[in-house]
Amino acid sequence: MKFNRLLPLLVLFSCFFACDATAQRGDGSQALSAAVGLASGEEPAAKESDDKAPPANPEDEEARYEKYWDEINFDWDQFDEVLDLVASEYIEKDVDQRRAFVTAAAFALASLEPAYDLVPESYYLAHKDDADLRFEAKDRDENIRLRRAEARKTQDEMQAAWAKIDFGRPDLERVVAFVEKKAVAMKKTAKDKVKIPTHAKILISAAQGYLYSLDPHSSLVSQRAWDESTEKTHDASFDGIGAVLTQRWEPGNSVKNRLRGKSLKIKPTDGFTLVELAKEDEMVQKTFVESPMQGQPAAIAGLWAGDEILAVDGKPVEGMPLTKVVSMIRGPRGTQVKLTVQRPGELETREIAIPRSRIKVTNVEGRLLEHHPGIAFIKLTGFIETSYGELVDELKRLDSEVEGGLRGLVFDLRLNSGGLLQQAVEISDLFLAKGNIVTVKNRKSGLMAMLGSDEVYKAHEKGTIGLPMVVLTDDGSASASEIVASAIQDNGRGIVVGERTFGKASVQTLISPRKGEGYYVKLTIARYYGPSGRTIQVVGVQPDVDVAPTRDGKAPVGFREEDLSNHLPPIAAEYTSPATALLPQLSDCVKQMGIADSIAKANPNPQVKFDYQLFVGADWLECLVRHSEGRLE
Repeated sequence: MKFNRLLPLLVLFSCFFACDATAQRGDGSQALSAAVGLASGEEPAAKESDDKAPPANPEDEEARYEKYWDEINFDWDQFDEVLDLVASEYIEKDVDQRRAFVTAAAFALASLEPAYDLVPESYYLAHKDDADLRFEAKDRDENIRLRRAEARKTQDEMQAAWAKIDFGRPDLERVVAFVEKKAVAMKKTAKDKVKIPTHAKILISAAQGYLYSLDPHSSLVSQRAWDESTEKTHDASFDGIGAVLTQRWEPGNSVKNRLRGKSLKIKPTDGFTLVELAKEDEMVQKTFVESPMQGQPAAIAGLWAGDEILAVDGKPVEGMPLTKVVSMIRGPRGTQVKLTVQRPGELETREIAIPRSRIKVTNVEGRLLEHHPGIAFIKLTGFIETSYGELVDELKRLDSEVEGGLRGLVFDLRLNSGGLLQQAVEISDLFLAKGNIVTVKNRKSGLMAMLGSDEVYKAHEKGTIGLPMVVLTDDGSASASEIVASAIQDNGRGIVVGERTFGKASVQTLISPRKGEGYYVKLTIARYYGPSGRTIQVVGVQPDVDVAPTRDGKAPVGFREEDLSNHLPPIAAEYTSPATALLPQLSDCVKQMGIADSIAKANPNPQVKFDYQLFVGADWLECLVRHSEGRLE
């Protein structure tokens, strides 16, 4: 299919806006709603008439998406077109070709089983006999910090070694030839479930590696997978139990030296070595109940926040991906699922039988806060085509339920991974009467030249909602969420409460190739800048009021842009939030208000997880309202 090569600049501020059903936390941890059950690549819920439809099988789903790539023809011509697009469209004009070809080769080698790695000879000789690392950390978070620090150190040493080696296109071609030779040998000895990489799959892997060397958000995207996943963002109904699950990797205390496997050189004169990788230390995946949803089957049956799920219908789930656990819990309404759980502080496990029911979770959800008369709470899950209209409708509905109208708004953007630029602009404009919202700066070359000068999006007075507001953020607030948060913060329109955001200020678009079909080339083509002129790339939006998720002040180690390899670097800029001068005037009022702390103290272990950040934000909003009305004592 040959059409407008630069797809409409929806501008993909999130990794995929379809992946907003999952949110990374900690060291690869995820939070996923078992009530929503929609992760990128998962089947949408059965329709109302499909009462007997079986739940999606994650293994079948993985095979289906693998098949999409199997159907794509990809040769050196297609690989070269990817390189040409990078040369003309990528945000950075000068690309480190050595690193790009090295990463392409490494990705090609990773398609083998067992996988090989590409290592500079000098690094290999210096570290092949290193002892396994052991960490003496006392808790999980400190262990994660130590492992990350060690990984950064290794990466820095490796890059320094590569800088002394010439590695280019001919070297990549030799590595690809090696992989293809190994693939032929694999056919003779492979077991049934071993996937033998084809020529096309090897080159697709190499192209993915080349793009990954640029930044973690540029990649090849299966057209069919993309189209399916974007469609599914609109369907939030399905049959489940009504609980939000989270998964944590429990890291071990050691890291193996993975360079102890077989090594070889393609040519004796090569400055690099191929190493058959030893198996990594296992990090155990454990699944927990983040919170049952009030009034839904899980809460009614007795599931509690903090319960660890050990088994589903008698099948142990430790080590399973979260999407697979969710798939096992989901099923046709009217049926029952039995969870074996371990409750904190209890020695014995519990078995809880939960009936499945129809659960609907919308993209925009709102309610009036019980302890704060006239204060609305609205959560936005993602920035899709309908977000602005749904948000306006929800505000009107809540306003009609309050005599005299709403007094303030707590706007929740936590775990919102982003979406469409235009929706971020329209939603920001809804709350701003004037000022800039965001500026998008591209390289202005190649296909991007048609966009002309920098795109500056401004607010308009018409239709503005002037309610005092607090915006809630955390490390899962990314891209479009960060546009809204920075627009509100930079224009002095409200207070940002919670945790530092993810820190992604790059813009991706999809390009349809001329020489290939069935996939898009997703490239980073611009950066965005807030109204103050800052870009929050890597640094994120720092909240005006830093609040941990729980009253004890403990927050799990976050996962942000800086934890991704090859991220675009930050651009230094001094910044002072307009709210800085106001906060001291409100702080005494907040202490006296103290509703968040009083509720937390009254019931420190509730069945449904107490949202401490929300109620702290509401306390600050109450005092902001009083200040705006001249009633602050």
